[in-house]
Amino acid sequence: MKLLALRIGKNYTEVMPNDVNFFRIPREGDGALRISLNDITKNNNKLRLCGDNHWREGYYYAHPKKENCFIPDKIFERFIIEEQFGDIVNYISENMSVKYLKFSLLKSDEKSLSGKVGYKGVSAETDISKIINKNFSYSIGGISKTNKRETHYWIDEFPMLKSAVKNGASTFQSVINVNSSFEIGGRIILLGMGEVGSKYKNIKQTQYYIEYSK
Repeated sequence: MKLLALRIGKNYTEVMPNDVNFFRIPREGDGALRISLNDITKNNNKLRLCGDNHWREGYYYAHPKKENCFIPDKIFERFIIEEQFGDIVNYISENMSVKYLKFSLLKSDEKSLSGKVGYKGVSAETDISKIINKNFSYSIGGISKTNKRETHYWIDEFPMLKSAVKNGASTFQSVINVNSSFEIGGRIILLGMGEVGSKYKNIKQTQYYIEYSK
């Protein structure tokens, strides 16, 4: 997925455009619209900041699912993964109560980088604990059903899980392939791996391990 970038600096001269649709159009070069910190502060109502309380000088990536919302590049990967986990927690709580939920990215299999990142043919006999990316592994216990309804940005990326929850499955355990590649200017960001070289630009998916029990 191609995303727009935003670069904020003291001396940049491009001014904030009046048409917010401008922020949905990727640009050439590094893909970044250059805006001064002073100008973006004055026009803060046109853009939303995710993952921080204040605009600062630096580089930002557009949120893949939210219009005109930007995330600091240094926290982009973790912000998206944790948002995915939060989306799953909210979706489950809207439909059922569970004793626990585990959500992890799997480590990349370096031998398969020329094709698909992840482990091919993961079976029930595989020791999942040995291939979990511990930097992006989350668990939570005691999710209670609630009447609160949230906006979901990521749940459709996990159709097997969504179907299990919707149908009230008492347990769920699966490895799921998810579109996790983002192109920003000349950069390729692959969730779980960070910035990767251009030779991996055709890799679109990483693998997640998800497990819950009622």
